[in-house]
Amino acid sequence: MNKPFTIILNGASSSGKSSIAKELVQYIQGLVWIAKIDDIHDMLHCEQELESSEAVECYGVIVQQFNHLLNGFSKTNYSIIVDQVFEQQVWLDGCLKALAEREPILIGVHCNLAELEKRERLRGDRKIGLANWQSTRIHINKKYDIEIDTTYLTPAIAAKEIAMQISQLQKANHIEVLHT
Repeated sequence: MNKPFTIILNGASSSGKSSIAKELVQYIQGLVWIAKIDDIHDMLHCEQELESSEAVECYGVIVQQFNHLLNGFSKTNYSIIVDQVFEQQVWLDGCLKALAEREPILIGVHCNLAELEKRERLRGDRKIGLANWQSTRIHINKKYDIEIDTTYLTPAIAAKEIAMQISQLQKANHIEVLHT
């Protein structure tokens, strides 16, 4: 059996993380959990203003529960793709702690603001301004294994590029999990 694989995608809302995660599955051998913070967010109705104390508390609960879920996933023999927005360093730290039994590859998913705002409007399921608010925060002081700019890439091309970069990292470390 192949060693389970863990990828963490960090990017602003509408940067393409979820679509990339779906495309990445084809490059990973075996079963794969796709763990999206949005799925936990949708379970808890939290419509406060972005920086209100209620929103901070609400999102703290969401992140805490998401990390419990990730920890459970990490104990299986399945690979994991994490789709998250790390607005705070403590959120990333918690995720990494939850995945302590794994060696995750942290990927920064970037997209220029004009394209983020365009995607946000087209989606219709995000609060307008969320991508802008997140984009000024989420990549600060993050050390990524791989970075990708999705401004002009389809999710399929972005996933293939990520898979190729991971494959190069694996060759350097004499590991074989992804197939490109």
